[in-house]
Amino acid sequence: MFIPFLKIPESPRFVFMKKGKRALENLLGTEVEEEIEEVKVVKVPVIELLKNGYIRRTVMIWFVWFTLSIVYYGIFLWLPKIFSAKGVIEHTIWLTFLMMVFQLPGYYLAAYLVEKIGRVPSLSLFLTGTGIATLCFALIDTFSIYIIMAFLTSVFCLGAWGTVYAYTPELYPTSFRTTGNGAAGTVTRVGGIIAPYIPVIFNNTLYSLVLFSILSFLSAFLVSTMGVETKNKEIK
Repeated sequence: MFIPFLKIPESPRFVFMKKGKRALENLLGTEVEEEIEEVKVVKVPVIELLKNGYIRRTVMIWFVWFTLSIVYYGIFLWLPKIFSAKGVIEHTIWLTFLMMVFQLPGYYLAAYLVEKIGRVPSLSLFLTGTGIATLCFALIDTFSIYIIMAFLTSVFCLGAWGTVYAYTPELYPTSFRTTGNGAAGTVTRVGGIIAPYIPVIFNNTLYSLVLFSILSFLSAFLVSTMGVETKNKEIK
């Protein structure tokens, strides 16, 4: 993965801001005749994410990242226990493996939908799907439907992950895009730390699934009402 990373070209805007006009000309392979005023790069504190019209999108995306981390780690770290709570004792390792495999279609579906219908509709769809599938995963007792809901939980949850990875950087301008991305990542780590303890606190994995479902529905609502569509929009 590291070798392809070295070959990924930097954007002209980034090159100019970081290295100046000469580096920009080298990247473009042509001389830039117009004089371009160099922009002084200033480090932006995290508090700026909560100012200047960005507070709504910041609160929204932080909650989504937090929720996805809670849901993902809260479910997948406890999968054998969740299965055994429903009386599924045999083949739990294989079922856990298959749920991991079903994460891949979620990523591919996200890659298709973000360009087809947009970021906000895609993320809302995946979060709503996660909420429904997780709730059914908690409440349904019919074995065949239960397993289907388990697999759909993987598809929708990882579809939401794939979408939010693409969506988050587009919410902020170049001047503090990395700050926005990094702050969201920090919120994710907090969720990941808390997630494994939730089933312990409830002392019931099924109640935990209901909580994860509620958080997913709430995240979908926030994305639908506070999300900013960035498909085909110019990023400053």
